[in-house]
Amino acid sequence: MILNQLSMMSRIRKRPIVNTEEMSEDLFDSPRKVKKSQNKVSKKENDTLNDDSLFGELVSKAGYILKKGDIPNLLNCDQAIFQRDLRWSLKSHPLYRMPEIAEKFVKGLEDHIEDPVRLKWALLYTQTEKDCVTARGGQQDSLIRLCLNIEELQPCLITLLTEKLLEVANDDESSSQANIPNLVLANLKWLDCIVDSDILTAKIVDIIQGSPLKIQQEIISFVPSIVEDANHPKVAEVLCIPLEKVSDKKSIMSSHKTTASNYERNKACQLGSDVYVGHWAANSNSLVDKVLKENFEPLKKMASLLLRCPELLVSQAGATLFRLSFVHLDGYQRQEIVLSLLRHLGDNPAVRLTALSLLSSLAREHTAAMSKFTIFLKGSLDMVDELGMGEVKKLLDVVSLLAYSESSHAALQDELVILVRKQLSHSDLKYKLIGVLNAALVVKNMVGQDDSQDSLITSSGKASSSALNSSLLKEAENLLHLVLSSTAKSPTASALFMDEMASIILKEGMNSKLEEWVCEKMTDDFQVTFVLDYAADSQPPENLFPMEVCWNLDDDVEDRGIILNLAPMVIEAESTRNDPVAKESKLVSLAPQFRLLRMLESRLHNGDLSNIDALLGCPVYGPASLVFEKFETHSRAEQHAALSCLFYTINWFLELINAFVTQKDSELKQKVFSRVQQVIQLQNMLSQLLPKCGSYSPPLAVFDLDTSTTLPTFTIPIAKKGKRGRKPAPKKGKKNKGKESTTEATQMGTPAPSQPATLPTTQPALLTLPGEKDSETPEVSSSVNMNCLRPFFRELHLDVFCLLFRKLALDTELQVKAQLTLSEAEFLLTDLNFKLMHVFGSTNKRASVLGSNPEKSIGYSHLDLFTPAEVAQRALRFLKPVCVHLETISGFFQSMIADNDGVMDAPGMFTEKMQPLIKVNTLLFTTVSVFLSWPGLHQEENEATLIAVLRIIAKKLEGEVVSGMGQEELISIVFRYISNFHSSVVSIETASLLVQTLVAVTLLPQHEDFSDKLVEVVEDLLKREWYATGGEREKGAVFNQQVHILLQEYLKQSKNPLLLIENICSGPLEEFMRATGRDPHSDSFPTLNKGTLGIYYRNLLSFLGSGIKKSLTALGSSSNNMQKLLVWNTAIKIFHTLVMVLKTHNSRQLLIACLKHARSFLELFLRSAMPLMDTCLRHHNQEVVTLLKSLQVSTRHLQHVCTHSKVIQDTSLTRYVPLVKKLLEMLVYRVKAMLALNKCCNAFWMGNLKNRDLKGEEILTQSARAEAEANEEEEDVPDDQSDVDLEDDDEKSRTSGKGEEEQVSDYSASF
Repeated sequence: MILNQLSMMSRIRKRPIVNTEEMSEDLFDSPRKVKKSQNKVSKKENDTLNDDSLFGELVSKAGYILKKGDIPNLLNCDQAIFQRDLRWSLKSHPLYRMPEIAEKFVKGLEDHIEDPVRLKWALLYTQTEKDCVTARGGQQDSLIRLCLNIEELQPCLITLLTEKLLEVANDDESSSQANIPNLVLANLKWLDCIVDSDILTAKIVDIIQGSPLKIQQEIISFVPSIVEDANHPKVAEVLCIPLEKVSDKKSIMSSHKTTASNYERNKACQLGSDVYVGHWAANSNSLVDKVLKENFEPLKKMASLLLRCPELLVSQAGATLFRLSFVHLDGYQRQEIVLSLLRHLGDNPAVRLTALSLLSSLAREHTAAMSKFTIFLKGSLDMVDELGMGEVKKLLDVVSLLAYSESSHAALQDELVILVRKQLSHSDLKYKLIGVLNAALVVKNMVGQDDSQDSLITSSGKASSSALNSSLLKEAENLLHLVLSSTAKSPTASALFMDEMASIILKEGMNSKLEEWVCEKMTDDFQVTFVLDYAADSQPPENLFPMEVCWNLDDDVEDRGIILNLAPMVIEAESTRNDPVAKESKLVSLAPQFRLLRMLESRLHNGDLSNIDALLGCPVYGPASLVFEKFETHSRAEQHAALSCLFYTINWFLELINAFVTQKDSELKQKVFSRVQQVIQLQNMLSQLLPKCGSYSPPLAVFDLDTSTTLPTFTIPIAKKGKRGRKPAPKKGKKNKGKESTTEATQMGTPAPSQPATLPTTQPALLTLPGEKDSETPEVSSSVNMNCLRPFFRELHLDVFCLLFRKLALDTELQVKAQLTLSEAEFLLTDLNFKLMHVFGSTNKRASVLGSNPEKSIGYSHLDLFTPAEVAQRALRFLKPVCVHLETISGFFQSMIADNDGVMDAPGMFTEKMQPLIKVNTLLFTTVSVFLSWPGLHQEENEATLIAVLRIIAKKLEGEVVSGMGQEELISIVFRYISNFHSSVVSIETASLLVQTLVAVTLLPQHEDFSDKLVEVVEDLLKREWYATGGEREKGAVFNQQVHILLQEYLKQSKNPLLLIENICSGPLEEFMRATGRDPHSDSFPTLNKGTLGIYYRNLLSFLGSGIKKSLTALGSSSNNMQKLLVWNTAIKIFHTLVMVLKTHNSRQLLIACLKHARSFLELFLRSAMPLMDTCLRHHNQEVVTLLKSLQVSTRHLQHVCTHSKVIQDTSLTRYVPLVKKLLEMLVYRVKAMLALNKCCNAFWMGNLKNRDLKGEEILTQSARAEAEANEEEEDVPDDQSDVDLEDDDEKSRTSGKGEEEQVSDYSASF
């Protein structure tokens, strides 16, 4: 039935008057009620100000009473009613239209506030008239505040207020007692709606730059509550300009440009205003010192708040504030800074680590100043029980450094030595490990580094303790003796000590005489413990299983040699390895002791390792090959021992590679490559054997673990015989909670796991053992991913990746000497990428309040000795061979494609033989992508590193001429160089990495606009057929994820995404909808198929809103309304196409995407399109009506989607339904309001829609209910009929009321 026309005037709810005696935070609210004078003054007519301007006329009509003199203005209604009526008067004025009427209104207001008294009361609260009972309270918002919350007036009014603020701020003769600038800023706080945030931000910046010092401080304190969060970085840039001239303040600038929580940003702006503005007043360190002293307490609080922020850069800003305060202040303030940092040791791990790193930095850079507070730091050693091993190490380093920095700390030095002795003699392994760390750091700081060349002893003779003639050296020697004796029965503690000493020697070095003494000790002990004499005719020992001499690289050595006594020691230790009471084997310290030994040899002999080079090629006693060939026939003890042999052998080889990779001798280099190949072979054997022994736990390889935390786990798939045929269905009524698992998690040191670790997606190559035959029933999950075993392998050093400089051999079957095989390249690149992601990927991550996952940092102890900037400087040299290998592989694929007349699926392209080559190509792009994505390249202090990276890559395309090029030219060449590879990419995973690399290049500072070129590259990749191994079309979850990445960048990087979305909807999507067959897909966009329809659908809908905004922004404010209508017409066509897809493809994934993103589209339409149609309906009525009718067909089907979601009772769908239905109702009433505004209400009518499903069929339950209610007649509105019915004749006009007939009928007839 036809519903009665609804009135546009909303009903007013009566509310009780609120008691306003309590102080309000807003300055334009009255602080407390004014006491009534004893003599009541009757209301006089001459108290009211008569303003004949348009401003006075409209505000008086809306209920606002302007008063004369120094008394508040009055309001005879609630402020919401006033704003509604004023807004209506502005829109329906008979003479003026927007924006002319807004300008005239603000001009009248400007004339009104020329009087300082009127200006003050326009900014202060408005008094509610006594006779008004509908208002919210005795005082309401100020006149300025009320007008600011009217969108049509806000832009002009903001301009007026900023001009007035600058005028008053610079008027020294102003005698007004009111703080006008403060009142103006208070009125701008927390506006209900900001029409143009960019303009408001620009005005605030202008005020900051043009105001006196005192006003600047007030403005900065108001900035967080005036400017929107998205514009805070713009204001921060202005605040940070003066800091560019001050040394060591760059990190504050970068940190303020990041997103932080509102509370912390507010505090930063409010409390830090004096520091920033003070420097503007005079660029001198003395003034900075003065300002810091005056604001020390609030600055200390602000720094603590920032330090606790989970955003890493913001936390670093807090650390920088602490550091600058320490540098520029002295005495009491420095003590407070140290104590404040020590109090943060009770915070979460991320905050603790930042505070300890800062204390360490201060101790090294300002040792004398920090030495005064050593006693406070020493007292914090009582907290070692609550700290992790890495945190304990930092704290002990700072304490020992300061204790030995001055002779006056002799008592403290004695206390430290006593503490070390107590910890080393402790029965608890945790405290023994802490004692080991403490001893190493005390020795380091006790003797320091001796750089004098004459102190080096170059002879090969023994260095005795008598050579250590100084008292400190003697004390250090005694302490080392104590460590060695205390850890003799605890090889784990001994291994940690040796690893720590090796790291100290590598990073900082120690006294050369002490290094010689330690080297002698380590050499003798290593030879006695691990090395045996070996003769060619000697027989291996017989034990638990047969043994043989393995992995010998010195076959040319005749007669006698040496051999590593590995397998016998493993067998001896394996039976009691997991027994906490049993004695540990010294085999645990094999790799750490050799690492320390080679560090000492390298340092004492300027990098020459000739004294120990026999170890590189020496053989190893290991299990016979028969043990591995018949692995399943052996007992559990024999299997465990054999697997441990493999782990120890791999770690031994890894340390050999670390040691000898820097040697120049060609024979040694070839042996290093041989060891790399053997490591790969051993790891492949492990990947096959571990699933056959599910209860096995590997031996420790890293020792700086927290004993109180859960040890890392890895997942071992249990081998099962797979049978062909269908899988039996589970029994009814039983859940799958207890079904048999196909994996088993193993934890270091314990056979029973807690949780399996998440495995990376990279799969290792499998090794087919000799004599193994293919089974008719292949095994399921027959290998373990080596990446999950990273905590159980020794860490490769960065120098190892120099092996990438060899020429890459593309043939997987042909072994060419002096060339890098694909398996070696994969092994090296995989490890390099893990390291780069660990260092460069952690600088832009949000820190968790619960701390980081300890497993993620295991295996990077050596790498963490260096800062990300130092790692970048050391690793950028590897980009050269990476680019060379990329060109080699690209040329190979290009030649294959050219030989096949440009067809991608050339014969032999997607065979098993080509998979290693494709994988290496992917890893190479990963290396470049991770390097260029490092956020540190955007920082000014790393500008030299960025230029070096760009020149290395650009030189591959342009040669030596790049040496004289600037940054912009280099970035352009790098973009062109990387984009050239897209034509030879044959894997979509590689294509995705290539695009991410190009995106990283576009984010670098100072470059041209690459968006069009990038979109062309991505479009070409989306239009390409992608094939899997065997030549079949690529599909699956991984493929869908890569398509999602490509499509997302395709739409995000485009200047006009709306056009791209329209092209996809009108072309490829229509092709897909028409396609038939088992695997339908689009011909023009082959990546759009049945499996990726959800990916395309979700991305097209999600980018529809941003595409509309970009298109409207590109038109500019000077464009006519017809152009904007065309944009909305295109958007609604797209929306209609996407919604109608659900008629034929209504999977749950598509329905969720539709409901989720339709909401944002409708919100944008109501917020942006409807005001446009309000003004366009008179002049472009047919276009507006056509647009609305087209939208209505889409919204009607959207209503069917909502009904369907409620019928099937899917909670993942129904959670979106209420908001979508609310917006659909708002849209109907908003259209009615538009027609009412243009005086054609009679053209609008509504009817009740029947509930229908996705196919448009009526839901029977609703029909039955409708028939039962015979007294209500409901009209069924067909899907193709619009609720907005604009007749050709004026029949409906004649049915309207008399007062409206003359005004409406003529206008309605024009439709």
